[in-house]
Amino acid sequence: MNMTIHPFPQLDVIQRAAQQGKVVFDCYRLLYNDDLWQIVIMRTIRLRYLHRQIKDKMIKELVYELKSGKFRFSQPSKSKLNENLHMKNILIIESVVVILEHIYHLGNFEKLLLIKNNPSFSSLQKLKSWGTINWFIKIKLKKIPFSQQHLEFLINKIKRKVNDQRFIQLVFYASMLSLQKQHHPYSYTMIKLSNLLEHIFQESVVQNLKGIIDAFERNNGTSIKFVFNKEEYLVGLNSTKVHANRLLGEINNELDRSGLHSFYDIQSNLNHRGDRIYFQNYQLSSKRNYLSNSGTSQQLNLIIPKQQMNQWASQKGYGVFQEHIPLARKRLLHFSAQEILKIYNEELISFANHCLFAVNFNDIEKMVHLAESSFLKTLAFKYKTTAKQLAMSMKHPRNKRIALVCNDKCKNQTFIMFIKMYDLKLHRKKVLQKFSEV
Repeated sequence: MNMTIHPFPQLDVIQRAAQQGKVVFDCYRLLYNDDLWQIVIMRTIRLRYLHRQIKDKMIKELVYELKSGKFRFSQPSKSKLNENLHMKNILIIESVVVILEHIYHLGNFEKLLLIKNNPSFSSLQKLKSWGTINWFIKIKLKKIPFSQQHLEFLINKIKRKVNDQRFIQLVFYASMLSLQKQHHPYSYTMIKLSNLLEHIFQESVVQNLKGIIDAFERNNGTSIKFVFNKEEYLVGLNSTKVHANRLLGEINNELDRSGLHSFYDIQSNLNHRGDRIYFQNYQLSSKRNYLSNSGTSQQLNLIIPKQQMNQWASQKGYGVFQEHIPLARKRLLHFSAQEILKIYNEELISFANHCLFAVNFNDIEKMVHLAESSFLKTLAFKYKTTAKQLAMSMKHPRNKRIALVCNDKCKNQTFIMFIKMYDLKLHRKKVLQKFSEV
């Protein structure tokens, strides 16, 4: 595959070739082009302290070292003498991420990391239409600590798409840095590369499973559904138990052939729709709905179990959820009252994001009440008073909500409200609307 002169069309050519299933060449030669390095520098915008260190001379040195085969990654060190070497590491790792993004058609993978803690919205939306499914195959991959063997397995996956030994070596040695335990100044850049490689690995697992499912559908005339998110995979089919067991056997055989057992503790099992089935911490429940116009239909509901709510309240330190026993969070006492309130509000929004698709979303209201009581107890402990006295003094004059009075730069009074269920419902509506438009 011949490359054009400028990096933008070159990256587009790489992306189109990869999408068409073609093997990609000449990735390493992209690193010779100054325009590509401008993209890389702009991508390090989060590391603002680095920009003053990036000089044209450094880029020219880096390109010369790459062309002559003299470039070597420096080892992590806190010494200021190695700042230039660290800067080169960051730029090379970021350039590898940019090129891999185009090979795997991921756009700006960095943006995907912003929602990495949330479940896959598209997967959860698809599950809603699984009401007629009667057999579920659940596959879960539990990670084994990352090793060089794991990395070599990943590199072999990339080689199927990339025929460029110099670029492959660059990816390998950049990734080897992540195996070192010590902190270094380019940890953020390394996390991006590690997450990207993990995504590539998961994509290969998904493609293998889709191949088995497609072949099973053709050979048996059975419609099969499939969703996944991170290390969890769910296969659904409306068929007999014999068919479902046969598909599970074929999936297990492929997982054995792929060598995944060397890197993951794999759990795969078959469940009937009446069993307790979990996906991304949601419990799946089939519920029959009686509609006036369309007769009888079935819908798969997603439920946040009470056990998970108990765990969340306990982990955050709110108290005992089931019995509504609030506790003061002493580890927050060194923060200001405004900072403590902000922490509570952000945590409740985070929990609401996790529960967006739950049919029992309204149960979050109990969590809000427990969190508010915990907040008051925490401030009462901080200021040596009682939660009841604080609640009386912190009520907003108009809406009676718990709030803190703050002064802006112009010394005007503003109120910071403790979040309420109404706010979370409004937030949920906006988020779901946003993702329905994507």
